[in-house]
Amino acid sequence: MFWVDSVNVVSQSQLEKAAEKCYIRSMFTLFQKEFKTVGDCFHKKMNAQSTTKLYKVGLCTDEESKWYCVPYDQSQLDVSAECECGKFETDVYLC
Repeated sequence: MFWVDSVNVVSQSQLEKAAEKCYIRSMFTLFQKEFKTVGDCFHKKMNAQSTTKLYKVGLCTDEESKWYCVPYDQSQLDVSAECECGKFETDVYLC
């Protein structure tokens, strides 16, 4: 099922609904663009020796040298997002 607003056709996914409530229109449009490519993403675990795990993530269509490293510390109570691309820190949405 889809609903239509004046700009976009948006799926009824719970994540998109939540994002639409949090973001202003221009930021939500950027989020949607990224969200639509999430099915084309892939990850590869690089290490598993400590509580901090390191993953390489990227688009399946890109060569692995264009992928980014993302650390994940499972010992922390709250989840923080940080990636070497810096999209969250600069644009305030996850890559």
